[in-house]
Amino acid sequence: MFGSRISTCLVRVSIFVTFVTTISLSIANEAEETETIKIGLLLPQAESTLLDSAVIRGATLAIEEANALSGFFGKSFELVPFSIKDETNAMVEARRAVEEEGAVALIGNLDLEEWDAVCSVAQEMKFILINCGGKDALRSSKSYRYCFHFEAGNFEYIRALGEYLVGEEELGRWVFVRSDDRGGRNLEAILRTVLSEVGGELVKTVSVPVDGATGTPHFELVRSARPDLVLIGLLGDEQAEFVEHYLSSGHSQPLAIVDLSKETLTRFDDDPLEVDLYWAENWHQSLFRYSARELNSRFLKRFQVPMDGESWVNWAAIKFVSEAVIRTQNADSDSLVQYFESQPPFDGHKGFSLILELKRRQLSHTLYVLKREKWFLKDPEIIFRYRMNSR
Repeated sequence: MFGSRISTCLVRVSIFVTFVTTISLSIANEAEETETIKIGLLLPQAESTLLDSAVIRGATLAIEEANALSGFFGKSFELVPFSIKDETNAMVEARRAVEEEGAVALIGNLDLEEWDAVCSVAQEMKFILINCGGKDALRSSKSYRYCFHFEAGNFEYIRALGEYLVGEEELGRWVFVRSDDRGGRNLEAILRTVLSEVGGELVKTVSVPVDGATGTPHFELVRSARPDLVLIGLLGDEQAEFVEHYLSSGHSQPLAIVDLSKETLTRFDDDPLEVDLYWAENWHQSLFRYSARELNSRFLKRFQVPMDGESWVNWAAIKFVSEAVIRTQNADSDSLVQYFESQPPFDGHKGFSLILELKRRQLSHTLYVLKREKWFLKDPEIIFRYRMNSR
């Protein structure tokens, strides 16, 4: 009897040891078989040192969410940032990201010249490149098969403002303030097209010399045109300086801004404005429908700051790439570009499936027109939704 009990115990111990060994080997095999997928993040040099920048926060959240799921499929994702100084350096870093680091896709927060340079490398080396920064980047070249845009173009931002301000507010006579360079002239051409389509009129263009100060002559040109609205196409400190001088010169016409800069936001965040101010964004912290509330909550909990447009577009790009890898169970460039070109529905938490428009390689989504009312310090409100579509 005693010997029988010992035999039974030994059998049970043997079974338990075999079970534990099997589980351990299974876990070890899974660990060995896990494939690490690297995604490169191209950043302006000044921003690459900011570990908590909006771009990096959005990309980080996307990587963390992808890794919460990818382990079940034997994969993990790693974000690899690269600092970009200029277009020549951008090409070098793009090659290094793919050849040395093994990145399967690059997320580019670049200006137009840098984008063109890296896009030619992507076409040559056949890797996915997604534009998340340049609103003026080219969106029509069929030869750039591997290059896509998730950030909306200047046309869409100006069109969103035009549809609301002309169509809804009946502000039809516009003055446009722009820099006296190629970028400013390109913006003016876009504006003329948009206004002709929505029924508005460009009554005056005020050109500001590059790196030049705005002064009385510029504001006299604005005043003499008697516009319903002044649209600002300047950037950075020049934009903030113009807004400050415009407000102090006693103008009463509302302002709209093509690309609202952080310098302008910082300078006027705590002061009431004497005129209404309008601009468009691709995301806003007040969004709550269609699971946007959950995305905003996750972001706020993770970083203790609200999600903005820069964060959203980088989050969306990396989420799209990670979904492509998981759904195709493949990370080679041919499989990824074929997945992109199949126009899969993508949930960007905007209330409808986002689709890649293949002609311009552009993710079609929604822009939100915001208004900060004069004399009030309350947060700006979404007053209009513009849904991008094919042109």
